[in-house]
Amino acid sequence: MMTFKELREQGLPDIFFTGWDRHVRNSISHCRFRYDDVSQRILFRDLNVKTGQTWEKPFTIEKFSELYHNLDDVWHIFQNLFFIIRVADLVLSPTVEHVAERLMFAQSRASGSRVEPNGGQLKTSNTSSKVHNH
Repeated sequence: MMTFKELREQGLPDIFFTGWDRHVRNSISHCRFRYDDVSQRILFRDLNVKTGQTWEKPFTIEKFSELYHNLDDVWHIFQNLFFIIRVADLVLSPTVEHVAERLMFAQSRASGSRVEPNGGQLKTSNTSSKVHNH
C-alpha cells in the first residue's frame, strides 16, 4: 500500500487530498476523541507512541462535517471511477470470467446455489461461468 507521502509524490491533483488530516484519522482509528458538551466541540488527540509527542485539535460539529464531506466527495470519485471501469470491462470484453461467482452472497454459495437477480435459483456446477458478449 502506498503511503500518503508517496501518493502526493505521484502528482495527483490537490482535490484528492482535500479534507485529509492524518492526525484526525489516527485519533478516530485509536478512539482518542471526545465530544465536550460545554464547548460543543469534538477534541481529536493523536499520540506518537514512539516519541510521546501529542497533537490535539478541537472541531465544531460544522467544521468536522465539512472535513467529512470533503473526504466523502473524494471517495465517491474513486467509487464511480471503479464502477465505470468495471462496466466497461463487462461490456467490451469478449468473455467475462466468473460471472456472479465472486459476489457478497456467501449464504447462497454455502447452500450450494446462486441467486439470480430475478430471484430464481441456479444450480451450482464445477465449471466456471462465462458470459460471451455478442
